[in-house]
Amino acid sequence: MYTDDKFYIYAYDPETKQQATVWEFQDEPNPIKEIRAKSTLKQMVAWFFGINEHTVIVPLDNGKTINSKWHTTICLPVVFEEIRKDYRQLRIILHRDNASCHTSAETTRFFEDQKIELTAHPP
Repeated sequence: MYTDDKFYIYAYDPETKQQATVWEFQDEPNPIKEIRAKSTLKQMVAWFFGINEHTVIVPLDNGKTINSKWHTTICLPVVFEEIRKDYRQLRIILHRDNASCHTSAETTRFFEDQKIELTAHPP
């Protein structure tokens, strides 16, 4: 059985001492260094995992929202390809919550076409 979760990953880009180096003459005042925002990147990802292992992480384009189209054309094909790479004969059972992108008609048709079994929420 497989399930997923979506969350934000925050990235920090600290400046090294070498990167912060500025050339200046002896009679010049020290330069003023502006303070940068702590987080330079915020990335939404969908993380899929099975009973015993992490399966795949699928990043979402910056500024985009999760919807049925992204779920069925980008995210799920990558996930199922990764699962079937190692477990060709394994039947795939997916635990889903009741988010609208998981319960839409487009997603339901996709699961039927791929022969994916779904568990009820909660499992």
